Amino acid sequence: MKKIILISLTVIAFIAISCTEDYSDPKVLSGTTWRCSSFPVIDGSNNLYDYAELQFISTTQVQAWEKPKDGPLFKSGSASYMISNKTITFFDPESDENISITGVIDNKKITILNNGYSFIYIKQ
Repeated sequence: MKKIILISLTVIAFIAISCTEDYSDPKVLSGTTWRCSSFPVIDGSNNLYDYAELQFISTTQVQAWEKPKDGPLFKSGSASYMISNKTITFFDPESDENISITGVIDNKKITILNNGYSFIYIKQ
């Protein structure tokens, strides 16, 4: 009986590990949506948004969407992105300023640092 339980636990652990997707692969990230619904207080202002989303529409392109507390969801921008290991870098290829924003992909969470503030996006 103990042997059956041990084998069952091993099989369950193997299935759980093999089902974990590697979101640091652009092919896996493409077609996914990530949501941030907790925002830092910036310049003493209250949170004006219900959430913000990142919609990865391809292996190189992402769209940003925002949902204000008193308004509809709207597209707030587009960007390109590149991934190196677990670091994701967003940039606007049409900008002359070469501004980029960097984040870290950790399983089903992307943490983005922007102007000293941390924004956490969770896989939907």
